[in-house]
Amino acid sequence: MAEVHDGFDRRLGRHVAIKTLRPELAADPAIRVRFEAEARAAAGLSHPNIVSIYDVGEVNGVPYLVMERLPGHSLADSIRRGPSEPEWVRQVGIEVLAALGNAHAGGIVHRDVKPANILLTADGRAKLSDFGIAKAAATVDQPTATTDLTMTGQLLGTPAYMAPERFHGHAATPSSDIYSVGVILYEALASVKPFVGATPLAIAAAAERGDHRPLSEARAGLPADLVVIVEMAMHRDPARRFASAEEMSETLSSGSAAAVTASIPAELNPTLSGPSTTPLAEAAPTRPNSNRRAARLAALVVAVLLASGAFAWLVASALGGSAGHRPPATIPTTAATSTTSAPVTTPPTSASPPTSASPPTSTLTTSPPPTPGGSKPKPGHHGKG
Repeated sequence: MAEVHDGFDRRLGRHVAIKTLRPELAADPAIRVRFEAEARAAAGLSHPNIVSIYDVGEVNGVPYLVMERLPGHSLADSIRRGPSEPEWVRQVGIEVLAALGNAHAGGIVHRDVKPANILLTADGRAKLSDFGIAKAAATVDQPTATTDLTMTGQLLGTPAYMAPERFHGHAATPSSDIYSVGVILYEALASVKPFVGATPLAIAAAAERGDHRPLSEARAGLPADLVVIVEMAMHRDPARRFASAEEMSETLSSGSAAAVTASIPAELNPTLSGPSTTPLAEAAPTRPNSNRRAARLAALVVAVLLASGAFAWLVASALGGSAGHRPPATIPTTAATSTTSAPVTTPPTSASPPTSASPPTSTLTTSPPPTPGGSKPKPGHHGKG
Protein backbone atom coordinates (compact mmCIF):
# COMPACT_ATOMS: atom_id res chain seq x y z
CA MET A 1 0.00 0.00 0.00
CA ALA A 2 3.04 2.27 0.22
CA GLU A 3 5.97 3.22 -1.97
CA VAL A 4 9.49 3.57 -0.60
CA HIS A 5 12.09 6.07 -1.78
CA ASP A 6 15.64 6.83 -0.73
CA GLY A 7 16.14 10.34 0.56
CA PHE A 8 18.66 12.60 2.23
CA ASP A 9 18.07 14.90 5.19
CA ARG A 10 20.12 17.99 4.33
CA ARG A 11 19.61 19.59 7.71
CA LEU A 12 20.99 16.66 9.69
CA GLY A 13 23.17 15.22 6.93
CA ARG A 14 21.81 11.67 7.00
CA HIS A 15 20.29 9.21 4.56
CA VAL A 16 16.65 8.37 5.21
CA ALA A 17 13.84 6.30 3.74
CA ILE A 18 10.62 8.05 2.66
CA LYS A 19 7.35 6.13 2.51
CA THR A 20 4.32 7.55 0.75
CA LEU A 21 0.79 6.23 0.38
CA ARG A 22 -0.13 4.87 -3.02
CA PRO A 23 -1.97 7.47 -5.11
CA GLU A 24 -5.29 5.60 -5.02
CA LEU A 25 -5.17 5.62 -1.20
CA ALA A 26 -3.85 9.16 -0.84
CA ALA A 27 -6.89 10.43 -2.78
CA ASP A 28 -9.19 9.46 0.09
CA PRO A 29 -9.24 12.14 2.85
CA ALA A 30 -10.31 9.62 5.50
CA ILE A 31 -7.38 7.37 4.67
CA ARG A 32 -4.97 10.29 4.90
CA VAL A 33 -6.26 11.17 8.36
CA ARG A 34 -5.89 7.58 9.56
CA PHE A 35 -2.45 7.29 8.01
CA GLU A 36 -1.27 10.35 9.90
CA ALA A 37 -2.84 9.25 13.19
CA GLU A 38 -1.30 5.80 13.01
CA ALA A 39 2.05 7.17 11.88
CA ARG A 40 2.18 9.50 14.86
CA ALA A 41 1.36 6.63 17.19
CA ALA A 42 4.12 4.54 15.65
CA ALA A 43 6.52 7.47 15.89
CA GLY A 44 6.02 7.35 19.65
CA LEU A 45 7.68 3.94 19.77
CA SER A 46 11.35 3.98 20.63
CA HIS A 47 13.13 0.66 20.77
CA PRO A 48 16.42 -0.76 19.42
CA ASN A 49 14.47 -3.38 17.44
CA ILE A 50 11.96 -0.98 15.86
CA VAL A 51 12.70 1.09 12.75
CA SER A 52 12.65 4.74 13.85
CA ILE A 53 10.24 7.27 12.35
CA TYR A 54 11.73 10.75 12.12
CA ASP A 55 8.97 12.84 10.61
CA VAL A 56 5.42 12.81 9.26
CA GLY A 57 4.05 15.21 6.68
CA GLU A 58 2.13 15.80 3.50
CA VAL A 59 3.19 17.19 0.12
CA ASN A 60 0.71 17.93 -2.68
CA GLY A 61 -1.96 15.94 -0.89
CA VAL A 62 0.25 12.85 -0.47
CA PRO A 63 1.10 11.83 3.14
CA TYR A 64 4.62 10.62 3.83
CA LEU A 65 6.81 9.19 6.57
CA VAL A 66 10.51 9.85 6.97
CA MET A 67 12.11 6.75 8.42
CA GLU A 68 15.43 5.30 9.42
CA ARG A 69 17.33 3.98 6.40
CA LEU A 70 19.01 0.64 6.99
CA PRO A 71 21.94 -0.65 4.91
CA GLY A 72 21.17 -4.34 4.86
CA HIS A 73 18.51 -6.78 3.78
CA SER A 74 15.30 -8.32 5.09
CA LEU A 75 14.57 -11.67 6.66
CA ALA A 76 12.65 -12.51 3.50
CA ASP A 77 15.94 -12.28 1.57
CA SER A 78 17.59 -14.67 4.03
CA ILE A 79 14.73 -17.16 3.78
CA ARG A 80 15.02 -17.23 0.01
CA ARG A 81 18.63 -18.38 0.38
CA GLY A 82 17.59 -21.45 2.36
CA PRO A 83 17.07 -22.58 5.97
CA SER A 84 19.02 -20.63 8.57
CA GLU A 85 20.96 -21.74 11.63
CA PRO A 86 18.54 -22.54 14.49
CA GLU A 87 20.27 -20.39 17.11
CA TRP A 88 20.36 -17.39 14.78
CA VAL A 89 16.63 -17.84 14.10
CA ARG A 90 16.06 -18.05 17.85
CA GLN A 91 17.84 -14.72 18.34
CA VAL A 92 15.87 -13.06 15.54
CA GLY A 93 12.67 -14.26 17.22
CA ILE A 94 13.76 -12.82 20.57
CA GLU A 95 14.49 -9.44 19.00
CA VAL A 96 11.24 -9.28 17.01
CA LEU A 97 9.29 -10.22 20.14
CA ALA A 98 11.07 -7.47 22.06
CA ALA A 99 9.85 -4.98 19.46
CA LEU A 100 6.31 -6.34 19.61
CA GLY A 101 6.29 -6.34 23.40
CA ASN A 102 7.23 -2.66 23.37
CA ALA A 103 4.46 -1.88 20.87
CA HIS A 104 1.82 -3.97 22.65
CA ALA A 105 2.61 -2.19 25.90
CA GLY A 106 1.77 1.05 24.09
CA GLY A 107 -1.50 -0.33 22.75
CA ILE A 108 -0.26 -0.84 19.19
CA VAL A 109 -0.79 -4.13 17.33
CA HIS A 110 1.33 -4.54 14.23
CA ARG A 111 -1.22 -6.53 12.16
CA ASP A 112 1.19 -7.44 9.36
CA VAL A 113 4.29 -9.09 10.85
CA LYS A 114 6.08 -10.89 8.02
CA PRO A 115 9.66 -11.56 6.89
CA ALA A 116 9.71 -8.60 4.50
CA ASN A 117 9.01 -6.27 7.45
CA ILE A 118 11.89 -7.65 9.52
CA LEU A 119 15.02 -5.80 8.49
CA LEU A 120 18.54 -6.92 9.35
CA THR A 121 21.10 -4.27 10.18
CA ALA A 122 24.78 -4.27 9.26
CA ASP A 123 25.63 -5.65 12.70
CA GLY A 124 23.05 -8.45 12.42
CA ARG A 125 20.30 -6.95 14.58
CA ALA A 126 16.65 -7.48 13.61
CA LYS A 127 14.40 -4.40 13.39
CA LEU A 128 10.66 -4.48 12.80
CA SER A 129 9.19 -1.93 10.39
CA ASP A 130 5.78 -0.67 9.25
CA PHE A 131 4.15 -0.18 12.64
CA GLY A 132 0.74 1.43 12.30
CA ILE A 133 0.99 1.96 8.56
CA ALA A 134 -1.09 -1.07 7.65
CA LYS A 135 -4.22 0.04 9.52
CA ALA A 136 -4.58 3.06 7.27
CA ALA A 137 -5.85 0.89 4.41
CA ALA A 138 -8.24 -1.21 6.45
CA THR A 139 -11.40 0.03 4.71
CA VAL A 140 -10.13 0.29 1.14
CA ASP A 141 -10.09 -2.13 -1.78
CA GLN A 142 -11.04 -5.80 -1.68
CA PRO A 143 -9.00 -8.88 -0.81
CA THR A 144 -7.10 -10.32 -3.75
CA ALA A 145 -5.84 -13.79 -4.54
CA THR A 146 -2.24 -12.71 -4.12
CA THR A 147 -1.12 -14.69 -1.11
CA ASP A 148 2.10 -12.83 -0.36
CA LEU A 149 0.78 -9.27 -0.52
CA THR A 150 -0.95 -7.26 2.17
CA MET A 151 -4.70 -7.61 1.79
CA THR A 152 -7.01 -4.68 2.28
CA GLY A 153 -10.75 -4.50 2.74
CA GLN A 154 -12.30 -6.26 5.73
CA LEU A 155 -9.12 -8.24 6.25
CA LEU A 156 -5.75 -6.67 6.68
CA GLY A 157 -2.48 -8.53 6.63
CA THR A 158 -0.60 -11.10 4.60
CA PRO A 159 -2.65 -14.34 4.42
CA ALA A 160 0.28 -16.73 4.86
CA TYR A 161 1.10 -15.12 8.23
CA MET A 162 -2.41 -14.29 9.49
CA ALA A 163 -3.88 -16.03 12.52
CA PRO A 164 -6.97 -18.18 11.77
CA GLU A 165 -9.28 -16.01 13.86
CA ARG A 166 -8.44 -13.02 11.67
CA PHE A 167 -10.10 -14.77 8.72
CA HIS A 168 -13.28 -14.92 10.81
CA GLY A 169 -13.33 -11.17 11.18
CA HIS A 170 -11.91 -10.96 14.70
CA ALA A 171 -9.80 -7.91 15.46
CA ALA A 172 -6.02 -8.12 15.40
CA THR A 173 -4.59 -8.68 18.88
CA PRO A 174 -1.17 -9.24 20.45
CA SER A 175 -1.96 -12.96 20.16
CA SER A 176 -2.37 -12.70 16.39
CA ASP A 177 1.02 -10.96 16.19
CA ILE A 178 2.53 -13.83 18.19
CA TYR A 179 1.00 -16.32 15.74
CA SER A 180 2.69 -14.46 12.88
CA VAL A 181 6.05 -14.74 14.65
CA GLY A 182 5.56 -18.50 14.99
CA VAL A 183 4.88 -18.84 11.26
CA ILE A 184 7.91 -16.70 10.44
CA LEU A 185 10.24 -18.77 12.64
CA TYR A 186 8.91 -21.97 11.06
CA GLU A 187 9.62 -20.59 7.59
CA ALA A 188 13.09 -19.36 8.55
CA LEU A 189 13.98 -22.79 9.94
CA ALA A 190 12.41 -24.95 7.21
CA SER A 191 12.61 -22.53 4.26
CA VAL A 192 8.95 -23.27 3.47
CA LYS A 193 5.72 -21.74 4.75
CA PRO A 194 3.68 -23.98 7.05
CA PHE A 195 0.31 -23.09 5.52
CA VAL A 196 0.06 -22.81 1.76
CA GLY A 197 -2.67 -22.53 -0.82
CA ALA A 198 -3.46 -21.02 -4.19
CA THR A 199 -5.81 -18.44 -2.66
CA PRO A 200 -6.24 -16.66 0.68
CA LEU A 201 -9.29 -18.86 1.31
CA ALA A 202 -7.23 -22.02 0.84
CA ILE A 203 -4.55 -20.71 3.21
CA ALA A 204 -7.22 -19.78 5.77
CA ALA A 205 -8.70 -23.28 5.60
CA ALA A 206 -5.29 -24.90 6.13
CA ALA A 207 -4.49 -22.59 9.05
CA GLU A 208 -7.82 -23.23 10.74
CA ARG A 209 -7.36 -27.00 10.46
CA GLY A 210 -3.77 -26.74 11.66
CA ASP A 211 -2.96 -28.59 8.46
CA HIS A 212 0.79 -28.32 8.03
CA ARG A 213 3.83 -30.52 7.99
CA PRO A 214 5.22 -30.71 11.53
CA LEU A 215 8.35 -28.63 11.93
CA SER A 216 10.27 -31.63 13.26
CA GLU A 217 9.58 -33.37 9.94
CA ALA A 218 10.05 -30.32 7.73
CA ARG A 219 13.56 -30.08 9.14
CA ALA A 220 14.97 -32.89 11.25
CA GLY A 221 17.52 -32.33 13.98
CA LEU A 222 16.20 -29.04 15.34
CA PRO A 223 16.47 -28.31 19.07
CA ALA A 224 13.43 -29.87 20.73
CA ASP A 225 12.54 -26.77 22.72
CA LEU A 226 12.60 -24.61 19.57
CA VAL A 227 10.16 -26.97 17.85
CA VAL A 228 7.77 -26.83 20.81
CA ILE A 229 7.91 -23.03 21.01
CA VAL A 230 7.26 -22.49 17.30
CA GLU A 231 4.37 -24.95 17.19
CA MET A 232 2.80 -23.42 20.31
CA ALA A 233 3.08 -19.88 18.94
CA MET A 234 1.24 -20.85 15.75
CA HIS A 235 -1.51 -22.84 17.45
CA ARG A 236 -4.90 -22.35 15.81
CA ASP A 237 -6.52 -21.55 19.17
CA PRO A 238 -5.46 -18.13 20.58
CA ALA A 239 -5.89 -19.41 24.15
CA ARG A 240 -3.25 -22.08 23.51
CA ARG A 241 -0.58 -19.65 22.39
CA PHE A 242 1.82 -17.72 24.56
CA ALA A 243 0.13 -15.15 26.78
CA SER A 244 2.37 -12.32 25.59
CA ALA A 245 5.36 -11.47 23.45
CA GLU A 246 7.41 -11.25 26.64
CA GLU A 247 6.46 -14.77 27.68
CA MET A 248 7.41 -16.23 24.30
CA SER A 249 10.68 -14.30 24.31
CA GLU A 250 11.55 -15.54 27.80
CA THR A 251 10.82 -19.12 26.74
CA LEU A 252 13.02 -18.78 23.67
CA SER A 253 15.78 -17.37 25.84
CA SER A 254 15.58 -19.97 28.59
CA GLY A 255 14.65 -23.03 26.58
CA SER A 256 12.16 -23.98 29.31
CA ALA A 257 10.07 -25.97 26.86
CA ALA A 258 12.81 -28.60 26.91
CA ALA A 259 11.88 -29.50 30.48
CA VAL A 260 8.39 -30.49 29.31
CA THR A 261 9.60 -32.68 26.43
CA ALA A 262 12.66 -34.22 28.09
CA SER A 263 10.86 -37.33 29.37
CA ILE A 264 9.06 -38.24 26.14
CA PRO A 265 10.42 -41.41 24.49
CA ALA A 266 12.50 -40.34 21.52
CA GLU A 267 11.00 -43.03 19.29
CA LEU A 268 7.60 -41.35 19.57
CA ASN A 269 9.07 -38.16 18.08
CA PRO A 270 6.10 -35.95 19.01
CA THR A 271 5.66 -33.06 16.64
CA LEU A 272 3.41 -31.06 18.96
CA SER A 273 1.55 -29.77 15.96
CA GLY A 274 -1.21 -32.09 14.81
CA PRO A 275 -4.61 -30.73 13.81
CA SER A 276 -6.69 -29.88 16.85
CA THR A 277 -10.22 -31.17 17.33
CA THR A 278 -11.06 -28.22 19.56
CA PRO A 279 -13.37 -25.64 17.93
CA LEU A 280 -11.64 -22.43 17.05
CA ALA A 281 -11.89 -20.06 20.01
CA GLU A 282 -12.41 -16.35 19.78
CA ALA A 283 -9.62 -14.16 21.02
CA ALA A 284 -10.02 -14.05 24.78
CA PRO A 285 -10.41 -10.61 26.39
CA THR A 286 -7.90 -11.57 29.08
CA ARG A 287 -4.82 -13.74 28.79
CA PRO A 288 -3.62 -16.52 31.12
CA ASN A 289 -1.05 -15.66 33.76
CA SER A 290 2.60 -16.21 32.96
CA ASN A 291 2.91 -18.92 35.64
CA ARG A 292 0.61 -21.15 33.57
CA ARG A 293 3.09 -21.33 30.69
CA ALA A 294 4.50 -24.73 31.68
CA ALA A 295 0.99 -26.13 32.10
CA ARG A 296 0.02 -25.08 28.58
CA LEU A 297 3.21 -26.54 27.15
CA ALA A 298 2.56 -29.79 28.99
CA ALA A 299 -1.04 -29.87 27.76
CA LEU A 300 0.21 -29.43 24.19
CA VAL A 301 2.50 -32.43 24.57
CA VAL A 302 -0.22 -34.59 26.17
CA ALA A 303 -2.68 -33.70 23.39
CA VAL A 304 -0.25 -35.03 20.81
CA LEU A 305 0.41 -38.17 22.81
CA LEU A 306 -3.32 -38.82 23.13
CA ALA A 307 -3.85 -38.31 19.42
CA SER A 308 -1.06 -40.70 18.53
CA GLY A 309 -1.92 -43.44 21.02
CA ALA A 310 1.39 -42.86 22.78
CA PHE A 311 -0.36 -41.91 26.03
CA ALA A 312 -1.80 -45.41 26.37
CA TRP A 313 1.69 -46.85 25.86
CA LEU A 314 3.10 -44.65 28.59
CA VAL A 315 0.32 -45.61 31.02
CA ALA A 316 0.78 -49.31 30.27
CA SER A 317 4.50 -48.98 30.87
CA ALA A 318 3.98 -47.17 34.16
CA LEU A 319 1.55 -49.88 35.38
CA GLY A 320 3.89 -52.67 34.35
CA GLY A 321 1.66 -53.79 31.45
CA SER A 322 2.55 -56.12 28.65
CA ALA A 323 4.62 -53.47 26.98
CA GLY A 324 7.12 -53.76 29.80
CA HIS A 325 8.97 -50.95 31.54
CA ARG A 326 11.24 -48.85 29.35
CA PRO A 327 13.11 -45.83 30.65
CA PRO A 328 12.24 -42.63 28.77
CA ALA A 329 14.79 -41.34 26.34
CA THR A 330 15.83 -37.72 26.46
CA ILE A 331 15.19 -35.55 23.46
CA PRO A 332 18.37 -33.58 22.75
CA THR A 333 18.05 -29.88 23.44
CA THR A 334 20.96 -28.85 21.27
CA ALA A 335 20.94 -28.63 17.52
CA ALA A 336 21.73 -31.88 15.78
CA THR A 337 22.96 -32.25 12.25
CA SER A 338 20.15 -31.36 9.87
CA THR A 339 19.08 -33.98 7.36
CA THR A 340 17.56 -31.48 5.01
CA SER A 341 19.12 -31.36 1.59
CA ALA A 342 18.89 -27.59 1.41
CA PRO A 343 22.01 -25.72 2.47
CA VAL A 344 21.82 -24.02 5.83
CA THR A 345 22.86 -20.40 5.65
CA THR A 346 23.81 -17.84 8.23
CA PRO A 347 23.04 -14.26 7.20
CA PRO A 348 26.04 -11.97 6.92
CA THR A 349 26.83 -9.88 9.96
CA SER A 350 28.17 -6.95 8.05
CA ALA A 351 27.17 -4.90 5.09
CA SER A 352 28.59 -2.08 3.09
CA PRO A 353 27.72 1.35 4.53
CA PRO A 354 25.58 3.77 2.50
CA THR A 355 27.46 5.62 -0.15
CA SER A 356 27.79 9.36 -0.06
CA ALA A 357 26.46 9.73 -3.59
CA SER A 358 23.15 11.50 -4.13
CA PRO A 359 20.28 9.12 -3.27
CA PRO A 360 18.15 7.84 -6.12
CA THR A 361 14.75 9.39 -6.63
CA SER A 362 13.03 6.33 -8.02
CA THR A 363 10.94 3.94 -5.98
CA LEU A 364 13.07 1.53 -4.01
CA THR A 365 12.81 -2.05 -5.16
CA THR A 366 13.98 -5.15 -3.38
CA SER A 367 17.17 -6.52 -4.87
CA PRO A 368 17.60 -10.27 -5.32
CA PRO A 369 19.26 -11.78 -2.24
CA PRO A 370 22.96 -12.59 -2.48
CA THR A 371 23.94 -16.16 -2.99
CA PRO A 372 26.15 -17.84 -0.37
CA GLY A 373 29.68 -16.66 -0.89
CA GLY A 374 28.50 -13.92 -3.24
CA SER A 375 28.48 -10.17 -2.92
CA LYS A 376 27.10 -8.38 0.10
CA PRO A 377 23.48 -7.20 0.11
CA LYS A 378 22.71 -3.82 -1.33
CA PRO A 379 21.63 -1.07 1.07
CA GLY A 380 18.22 0.44 1.29
CA HIS A 381 15.65 -2.14 2.45
CA HIS A 382 12.87 -0.66 4.53
CA GLY A 383 10.14 -3.28 4.68
CA LYS A 384 6.99 -3.70 2.67
CA GLY A 385 4.00 -1.47 2.92
